[in-house]
Amino acid sequence: MDKKEHIAIFTTASLPWLTGTAVNPLFRAAYLSKSGERDVTLVIPWLSLKDQELVYPNNITFASPAEHEKYIRQWLEKRVGFSCGFSILFYPGKFSRDKRSILAVGDISEIIPDEDADIAVLEEPEHLTWYHHGKRWKTKFKLVIGIIHTNYLEYVKREKNGTMQAFLLRYLNNWVVGIYCHKASYYILLENSTYVSSVYLVILAFTASINEAWKLNLS
Repeated sequence: MDKKEHIAIFTTASLPWLTGTAVNPLFRAAYLSKSGERDVTLVIPWLSLKDQELVYPNNITFASPAEHEKYIRQWLEKRVGFSCGFSILFYPGKFSRDKRSILAVGDISEIIPDEDADIAVLEEPEHLTWYHHGKRWKTKFKLVIGIIHTNYLEYVKREKNGTMQAFLLRYLNNWVVGIYCHKASYYILLENSTYVSSVYLVILAFTASINEAWKLNLS
């Protein structure tokens, strides 16, 4: 029996924080794994109790990753109406107050064994790679797709010397995304669903055949 292709979806947030990078990748994992034709793993941050209290609403906290995973699966399956066959793994994360974001601690690409390193989907690739110091994602995985959610430039412009900071951040983001991703798709500032569908099409096209996918010119 041929080995199934494996998709690892790395993201920067998780439920019960109802932010785009928690919800969108979760549904992406559910529907990419629904057919059973591929193996899918969702890789999400695990926070200390102190950070959970800062990030998660309604005083919701978890004593263990297993407890957190149970909450996520119950929330998701209630909404999609089917049992989800993807795996969930956790990487150590830390909440940054000044950046109002969860940052990865260590080389999170190591969570996926080399033999399963087919396709990586980086939700917010610039965010995931600002402080990455391990093996290059494009070296570890056969294909790396970045999906950009947040317009960080608009956030930075609101701060002191924001225009200059935004100018520098734009080049930093473009640089790290170019280094670590084979392809990037934008999930922000768009109103029609045609574009969103194209993100799934890119992933599925590459999944069908990595060699053939290099010939495609999808955006």
